Amino acid sequence: MSGDKNLYAKNTVKENVQFAAVLRGLRREEIQKNIEKYLPYFPLYETLENKLYEKLSFGQKRLITIFAAAVSGAKIILMDEPTEGLDLEHKKQLADIMAALKKDAAVILTTHDYEFSVNVSDRILFLKDGIIVSENGKLGREEFLKLYHGFYEGGDLQ
Repeated sequence: MSGDKNLYAKNTVKENVQFAAVLRGLRREEIQKNIEKYLPYFPLYETLENKLYEKLSFGQKRLITIFAAAVSGAKIILMDEPTEGLDLEHKKQLADIMAALKKDAAVILTTHDYEFSVNVSDRILFLKDGIIVSENGKLGREEFLKLYHGFYEGGDLQ
């Protein structure tokens, strides 16, 4: 998930969510069941379902794209800089959504937002020049910053 070009601009939110699920082979009953399952985490869906995707704000587009992935039953969800352009309210909502999604899918995110990553991640990997240089379980803020500075800013890792 990156940017705002993930769904069809001229379709409604509802049409986009249903289309993504149909592409993955879900039947109408399964789609409705998944909508109901994830609706508590996406309260804005009911108010936006009949709006054109192109009329949504950047943050709304991001959340609806994630909703479409959840409803479609994706087992792996990749998120590239998911907090970019989100206000605090949408960031909190995204954290709640990710907690729910992790029950049914592997959620992989790339981000520069360390505060968000330490709050939502069960595992954190650091990459340098395309190579994993550190694999960690849950990290606190201080541990994260020490590793970050050590790998990317030439700091001392001891």
